[in-house]
Amino acid sequence: MTMMNSKRLSLLWIVLLVQLLLVLLVWWPRRQGPVTGQPLLNVSTDAVTQVLLERTQDDKSVSMTLTHTSAGWQLPDESDFSADTSRVIELLSKLSSLKTGLPVAVTEEAAKRFHVARDVFATRVTLSAGSHQSVLYVG
Repeated sequence: MTMMNSKRLSLLWIVLLVQLLLVLLVWWPRRQGPVTGQPLLNVSTDAVTQVLLERTQDDKSVSMTLTHTSAGWQLPDESDFSADTSRVIELLSKLSSLKTGLPVAVTEEAAKRFHVARDVFATRVTLSAGSHQSVLYVG
């Protein structure tokens, strides 16, 4: 073997080792964040007495409040107009069936970028059950 082939072979071995290290770094098992499959909201839908839906778009904010009374679900901001109880129950059922997953936005800047931060959000759903509240941000 000539000196040139020996150096080339050594260089190729080094490149192969670097590639193997990169593969190990990329595919090495690591913790994936919080345990998934837990209920997203920690409030019983039967105990919910108020639902606040807020939406912001182009610096405009719109909100709607649904309140559960003895007469059923009503819109207090609209002269206590009756809401379709079956649709509200369907909404609460769908919200209660949501499960946690891997976080998409783990920093405050990412949450703002995805519009799921406390002060920058596309849609916020607040469920109230007595003094307890559960908040869900939807980007």
